[in-house]
Amino acid sequence: MRESQVEAYLVRLVKELGGLAVKLGVWGWPDRIILLPGGRIGFLELKRPGEVPRELQTRRLASLVKLGFMAEWASTPQEVSTFLERLCGIPSSYETTKNKCGASPCSASDARSGLTLA
Repeated sequence: MRESQVEAYLVRLVKELGGLAVKLGVWGWPDRIILLPGGRIGFLELKRPGEVPRELQTRRLASLVKLGFMAEWASTPQEVSTFLERLCGIPSSYETTKNKCGASPCSASDARSGLTLA
């Protein structure tokens, strides 16, 4: 699987949720900023399966988390789904339920961001 396939999966799911997955295209910053209904904002760095972010990318993700944003990296469709689930409470069975992003606040703790979100 290529990174572009993981990215296409992300874009499709975010669109189905009524949101935007805006490509940043700035060196060292996450690939996409995710804008979802209810004012939810997250940043996602995408990698090909088996790859990990470079040091600068890891530092950028950590700085975004310190600012209070959800910022992670994903290398598989399942990791993309998990990120979106935490960002807006999508059930794990999203692919079959096609639920919309809820309005309740979300919080997460994750090793991929290196920090805990409150």
